[in-house]
Formats: sequence, structure tokens, C-alpha cells
Amino acid sequence: MYCLQRCCHHKRYLSKCLQRYSRHSSTQDGIKFHESENTSVPPDTNGEISTQSQVPKSSDTNIPIFPLMKEPGFKKKDWNIAAKKSGRLPSVTKILQDTMPIQNAIMLLKWKQKMIAELGEKGFIKFNEETLAAGSALHRCIQQYLQGIPMNEINVGKANAGHWKSMASILPQITDVYATEKYVKHPMLSYAGYIDCIATYKGKLCVIDWKTSTKPKPTLLKCYDSPLQTAAYTGATNFDDSINVQVVDTLLVIAYKNGTEAHVHYMPKKTSQYFWEKWLSRLHMYRLMKASEKEALDI
Repeated sequence: MYCLQRCCHHKRYLSKCLQRYSRHSSTQDGIKFHESENTSVPPDTNGEISTQSQVPKSSDTNIPIFPLMKEPGFKKKDWNIAAKKSGRLPSVTKILQDTMPIQNAIMLLKWKQKMIAELGEKGFIKFNEETLAAGSALHRCIQQYLQGIPMNEINVGKANAGHWKSMASILPQITDVYATEKYVKHPMLSYAGYIDCIATYKGKLCVIDWKTSTKPKPTLLKCYDSPLQTAAYTGATNFDDSINVQVVDTLLVIAYKNGTEAHVHYMPKKTSQYFWEKWLSRLHMYRLMKASEKEALDI
């Protein structure tokens, strides 16, 4: 599920995407990187089919099979990784966006063209701005609720009335909140992002990601890169020096504008690990792309 606010530049993005995949769709070290993220998911996620994911092995600039969490005995010196020492870290959203499978980029471009045909250019820009504003407002409302403000005392506004109704039965199940809207960074793999929430869901400590959608997302297969995003945040959480907990379970909550009950995708350790490996593959691809761009500039 891709954020609507990112669509304004996707015509240019698709052109870059086509060029990029012509360079990177071949195999690297025997591993084929040009693959859809939507073709397979682990066996314990709503009965969807699983295949073994491929992740690049450690060598030089390659991203290794890096652990999702700090296991007992973990030592940084055991991992030959050149972490970025200065400058702004790329965000999880940016990395996933720049390595989006070509078929998904085409689908997104077609959606944008359809919306522009219906709303016009100015109408589409307004739609995106309103979507951004509504998303930010919904996150603030959720944060207020998790901070102890009663649900019926929170002014959610007309734009989010349906989303709020959609989440009404889910939010009370979120307890023991550790953090909300927190910036995290992975000091060894050099990426960053904002996690929506770390809290307990049905007795399990989870990294939680809130999403909205106009279309049903009853399975992880329908959620596109969202599970990878959540796994990436989980890995960063576990290695961020400002956080003192280790989390392996993740939770993806999809709220609907029409008020239909939200879909809740709980991902235990095995499933989180699967999507973590998918994330590592995309992170590796991103590094290859940036290295190629730098080489092109140096010529």
C-alpha cells in the first residue's frame, strides 16, 4: 500500500525506474534482485503461500544477513559493516520508494492518471494535500488516545470520522505504550524513520504501524511494501541506542474511510524475520543504485 502523497512525482519516477531496472534486473552474486515483493509471503499469514526469500550475503559493500534483533552475545565487531558516519540517513520510505518493483510503479502511475482525469491537475494536488493533512491528524488523534484521553473526547474531524470508527474496536487492545511517533535509526545499516508506536497487543510487545486505505487489505499480500516498512522499523528499534527494549513482533493496522472494521495483521517473529530479509534485499538494491549513480557522476 503506497502513500497517496508520494504520487505527485511518479511520472518522473517511472522513467528513472525503467532505466534503473534495465541496469539492476540481472543477477548479482548469483542472486536475482528484480523480483516482486507481492508474490510470496510466509506460511503463517492468513494462509498465503510461502517461498524461501533470497538475501545477499556479506561481501564488501553488500548488505549481509543482519539480525533483526540483538541476540545474546551480539558484538558489533563481528560484523564487517562500514556505517555512515555523517550526513543525513535515508528514510525507510525513501528506500522502498526508490526500489519499488517496476510493475507497482506502473500501477501507481495509472492510478494517478485516472485521478487526474477525474479531478484535474489542481483537483489532484488538492486531494493529495487533504490526504496528507488527514493522515497527520489521524496519527495525532491516535497518539492522544494512547496518552490517556478518552476516545469520545478526541476531536477527530470529518475527514477521519470513518477511520476512527474503523479503529474503535482495535485501539482498546493496545496497552502498555512504550513510545509513539518516535524517530529511530539503525546505526549499523545506516537508515532511519519514524515509528508510529511501540506497545503491547494481546500480550505481545509490537512495533505498530497505522495505515489507511480506501480498498480492503484483508491479507498481507494486499499490503504491498507495508510489512517490509514495519520490519525495517523493528530492526532499527532494536539497534537504536535510545531504546531499551527488543521487539520481534509487528502489527500492521489498516483503517478504512468508510468505517468498516480495520484489518489487523499481527506478525510474529517468524513472519517479521521473513519481511526483514525482504527489507535487507531492498536496502542492498538501494546501495547498489546509489553506487551506480555516484560512478556515473564521476565519469
